[in-house]
Amino acid sequence: MDYPLDAQITLLGELKKAYGAEYDRLPRTAAGAAARSFYLQNGMFESVDAELMWGMIRRVKPKHILEIGAGWTTALASQALGRNADEGVEGELVTVDPNPAGPAYDRPRVTIHARHLQEVGDLFSLLGPGDMILVDSSHIFVTDGEIDLVLRALTGLKGVYAQFHDIFLPQGYPEQWADRGYNEQAELERWLGENDHQLLIAANYLYSEHPDVLAGAIGSYDPERPIGPGAFWFKTPGGDEKTITADALIEDGTEAHAFVSDRNGKACLVPGCGKGPRAAVHTR
Repeated sequence: MDYPLDAQITLLGELKKAYGAEYDRLPRTAAGAAARSFYLQNGMFESVDAELMWGMIRRVKPKHILEIGAGWTTALASQALGRNADEGVEGELVTVDPNPAGPAYDRPRVTIHARHLQEVGDLFSLLGPGDMILVDSSHIFVTDGEIDLVLRALTGLKGVYAQFHDIFLPQGYPEQWADRGYNEQAELERWLGENDHQLLIAANYLYSEHPDVLAGAIGSYDPERPIGPGAFWFKTPGGDEKTITADALIEDGTEAHAFVSDRNGKACLVPGCGKGPRAAVHTR
């Protein structure tokens, strides 16, 4: 499976440029957060994954988000939708979880179905081009289970942005999880190999193979965390045919892009660029 580095670096640079000031202000601890607000060190959905979700919701501005598995992701998505609403773009989140975690409750723009996905109606029909699906459920694939239903639905959904959490491709699951019986990412990898898609960001791939990319884009990045980030973002084809590439195309045909900082803020990490932060235009 291909993990296009250039496209991931470009997207990270664009997210940082547009929304980095927002996501870098996400509180790191409960002590630093307002009552019931999201904070990074929550033990479930933390650094890097959280900033990526914030940036993607703010960038795409979906009208509908379907979430499979409720908790801290629900809280964060609700807050990001609120910022979109402040800019005049309304959106709603529908979450499905038989046992929703406490942080999911009493959130604006959120509807909770406290049931198994198999027990509710066809919620996938809510999703159109530019909408999102967030998957963080049992991580165990069984026929006709929630992950099977999601993957089957994604085959027919056009222009939908998908995030699966706790996906460590191309590596396996962490050794600490060996006894959990997780098999979701193997099925996801199979699905990706059989279906057209646009890979957007594979957070653990960047964490493992290109850590400077994350270090330059996300202020809370921690290279010493015991288990790396697990956000895996892709988009189904169709619908709005725009792809996430660079900021502009200049006269000589090269792509202009946002500055993607290295650890020292001195050189752009976009392959073929290497310019400093004060360059008028960054091109490869």
